Amino acid sequence: MATAYPASSTEGAQFNITAFSNEVNRFYKRDLVFADVCTDATGWAIGKPRGYVSIAIPTTTLLTGDAAGTPRDRALTVNTTSITYDSNTDTAVTLTIDQYEYQATGVMEGENAISGYNILEEYASACAEMLARRMDATKAGLVDDISTNTVGALIADPSEDDLLYAIQLLDDADVPGDNRNWVISNAMWSSLMRMNRLTSIEFVERKPLSNGEIRDLYGVPCRKYNNLDGTNAVGHDNFLGRKNWCVYATAMRPKSRRFDDIDILGEKYAISAVWGDKILRDDSAVWVKGP
Repeated sequence: MATAYPASSTEGAQFNITAFSNEVNRFYKRDLVFADVCTDATGWAIGKPRGYVSIAIPTTTLLTGDAAGTPRDRALTVNTTSITYDSNTDTAVTLTIDQYEYQATGVMEGENAISGYNILEEYASACAEMLARRMDATKAGLVDDISTNTVGALIADPSEDDLLYAIQLLDDADVPGDNRNWVISNAMWSSLMRMNRLTSIEFVERKPLSNGEIRDLYGVPCRKYNNLDGTNAVGHDNFLGRKNWCVYATAMRPKSRRFDDIDILGEKYAISAVWGDKILRDDSAVWVKGP
């Protein structure tokens, strides 16, 4: 009897052609929101010079008076005593441009010629995503530098008292109520979803358990964010603060380059940026330790 294909793993192998997929299984882009809860101070330099290495931001505090922030007393009786003039020696906050990072890749023309895909195009977007994540992460990385206001404990689920106390700390510091934001980890979101007051229709206008969202906590916008410092194992640096707690300046916004290299017969791509960020008002934010 004649042998039918395939009699072995090698017979007929020439007919088993690998087909290229119409789709590429691309990486997920991350929702980067931390720049939105900070203040862009790029244009704060007087005269808006072409370039600078730092911006000195003057800071004022209440005068001393009879005590810190208390005006001086003066007797109602007629007297000729001269009044006292107070002056402060305040310190400017210096925003330094000290971050310079890049990501690059390339492809040889021979490889690109036999490929069914534009390899460089696929990985150029990966380079841009990596740089964008890094720029946002440096701002989020300042949360654990907040020294004035901290609540909760790493890993531990926050209590309702913790959340309310975080808001109270801002109120106690006379921080205006506008432009405040919560930024929380996925793990903290899970713990909040277990709080009855945040998920019951008796306490909120729209029941979060129906849509999986917590749009605000006690009237303050809340964002779930996957770029906070920390891990599920050690906890995350969650955040509550007003937008002016942190300032950043971008001396060179992400700049991309794509060019041929004749020496290696290949095409290269690079993207880079120069920026800096700094806590401006430490008392305008809270480091919310948690899961």
